[in-house]
Amino acid sequence: GLYDMAGNVWEWCLDEWNSEFYAISPARNPLSGTPSIKWLLDNYTDVGSNRVVRGGCWNFIAEDARVARRHFDSPAVSRVLLGFRCARAVTP
Repeated sequence: GLYDMAGNVWEWCLDEWNSEFYAISPARNPLSGTPSIKWLLDNYTDVGSNRVVRGGCWNFIAEDARVARRHFDSPAVSRVLLGFRCARAVTP
């Protein structure tokens, strides 16, 4: 039931950028560069390392416009090419 999940803007992710992360990460719920999501949310103002962005954006090549495409950027910058996805649980 999800549509248009790639190609509008690069989506910020919680993970710290590590180009080799998937070779060394746990198979379930991997999180790079922090001990837990709670720690990251409690200390978000201290995050200075590059973070993963996913999905490509409107002015990149078509091969980048896919959810699996990973790149990185600094959380200290603001760009029209970077954004967030907002989601909520749907209950019947």
